[in-house]
Amino acid sequence: MSRWSKKGPGRGALLPLLLLALALGGTSLVLASLNLLLTTTSWGRNVCQGPAQQQRVHPLQEPSADTQIYYQNIWEKHQLLYQKLTEDRRRHRRSANGNRRNRQNNRRSTTVTAAHYEVKMPKGGQQMNADDNGTILHWTEVARNSTSPVKYDDGKGEFTVNVKGLFYLYCQVHFNEDRSSYIKLDLLLDGNLIFRSLQEFSATAASIRNPKLKSCSVSGLVVLRPGNTLRIKTLPKVSLRVEHFLTYFGLFQVH
Repeated sequence: MSRWSKKGPGRGALLPLLLLALALGGTSLVLASLNLLLTTTSWGRNVCQGPAQQQRVHPLQEPSADTQIYYQNIWEKHQLLYQKLTEDRRRHRRSANGNRRNRQNNRRSTTVTAAHYEVKMPKGGQQMNADDNGTILHWTEVARNSTSPVKYDDGKGEFTVNVKGLFYLYCQVHFNEDRSSYIKLDLLLDGNLIFRSLQEFSATAASIRNPKLKSCSVSGLVVLRPGNTLRIKTLPKVSLRVEHFLTYFGLFQVH
């Protein structure tokens, strides 16, 4: 009898146990796989639903009406401030330009049109006399911060006007004359007498021997136009005192 046949009864008892072990192992494997599948599915669902849950937990909030009004007011205030600054800058620029023009106009308007003349003794001369026609010569303009309205021609003894306007004229002459019983001072415009000063002395008067008391002066308003001529005359060949504070002529524009 063989060995296998001797152990036959033991083999028959082990077979059910082997099948039971296989069944239990397969069941455990199936359960483990199912558990793994459920775990994986649950994790994936959580991963997919996480942002949605967070969104539900922390929803995006739209700004409220009060918040919108608040920021709208801030924006409007900024716009108003910007506009105000822009307007102020423009106003300042206009004001600066206006002030600049006003300063220029003021400089123009404050420019004085005037001239003052004195008689200068000719070089080498010992005394000063009027010419044969009584015209007083050798006038020299004194420097002033002004624009002269006339031009003097010593060859003719005339002042030629170059500015139109209303002028105030003044003239004073002192004489060093003890022979004449009278003295005079004439101011002529285009050859026509416009102002005259005349002084007479009696033959017995003590003043006729005192040249310091002999002076004449004239002044007044005259409308002058370019091309007009002015001439200062007195007695022919009369002797004059030509100190700058005694004999002078001038004019200035008043309108």
